[in-house]
Amino acid sequence: MMTPNKWYGSWKIILRSTVAAAMLMVASSWNGMAGESDGNPVLRIPKMAKPPTIDGKIAEKEWAGAAEITGFVSVGKMDQYPADMRGTWYLGYDDTNLYLAMHLPVPKGVTLNAQSKNPEDCDNENAILFGDHVEIQITPHTPQRAMQTGFGFYKFIVNPFDVYSDYWHNCDRPGDESGWSSGAKVKSTFDQGNWWLEMAIPIAGTMKSLDGGMIKKTDGLELIMQLVNTGSCGGYSFGGWVPMSWLWWDRFYKVILDPQAPVMQFAETGDLIHGKLDTLVRLRGAAGQTATVALDVLDVDGKSVFKDTKNLTLNPSGWSVAAFQQPKMAVPEWNEGQEPLLQVDKRGRFITNMGYANVVTAAVDSDDPRIKG
Repeated sequence: MMTPNKWYGSWKIILRSTVAAAMLMVASSWNGMAGESDGNPVLRIPKMAKPPTIDGKIAEKEWAGAAEITGFVSVGKMDQYPADMRGTWYLGYDDTNLYLAMHLPVPKGVTLNAQSKNPEDCDNENAILFGDHVEIQITPHTPQRAMQTGFGFYKFIVNPFDVYSDYWHNCDRPGDESGWSSGAKVKSTFDQGNWWLEMAIPIAGTMKSLDGGMIKKTDGLELIMQLVNTGSCGGYSFGGWVPMSWLWWDRFYKVILDPQAPVMQFAETGDLIHGKLDTLVRLRGAAGQTATVALDVLDVDGKSVFKDTKNLTLNPSGWSVAAFQQPKMAVPEWNEGQEPLLQVDKRGRFITNMGYANVVTAAVDSDDPRIKG
């Protein structure tokens, strides 16, 4: 019997959505399965018709035109977080700004903390790093140039009290990384069980382009990005979009600012930490556009254990939904001439005093044609 922990102890989901000939998303839950020749997973984010109000309140209508992502994994451990610790991010853009929003549930018994609540500590990374915060890393360059002086990357660290730092690492003036100012707008709100954050980060006119000048146009721009939400560096959580340390630029996401991209919201993964796949993807696009959403779940050895595909017809006024659920019984392995290995999603317990049993008979459902009865 293959246990849920074997299936999902270090899991990956690869999500491919294609609209016409354009690749919308190639996603992996943790290590950047190659969607393009350079190996970075890819997400195309839509252009927002109207910029959101940066007030720390994630209004559904304001962010309905943004990409949504979830399923962040523990950095360095490759573990999925339970639902009460699983953050959700939204990404969109316009002619000037990159817009981001985040909702992070705060587990019961945990209180948001910050080493500093003083706005004068902005640009003091150490005053922010050792409390609850998020990290946003962006480079418009290649992974190699992100580590070169004069090109580099931009890093934002933000705490729940709107104290934030913006550094240009590997800048053209070594030693003056904090001298760069993004002009970002940041606002958070929080209560006992939630932290909501909204940001507008200027891209055009503030960040350096591939040709050495300033970025002038956002449409079609390619950024490599990493997002992290954490309860301090050693706190209750440390979840990354890609769970690698901060300089793994060849593994982080390539985010393409695409004015033709439909809105794709990867809203739910399911309780994968307990072996339950319940993935929800929704799309909205131009009338008549079609999309194919393919899901491939791999086990810890990189072997595919579940595949499914949904074909959708999009419309601009409502969501087209692709939902994936793991069948209650599946055959993850059946070698010729051998007994099949069954994976059964069934929970039960004995309520008698008969002790232990070596054999259990259970009635289950399955959509595998090889399982009859």
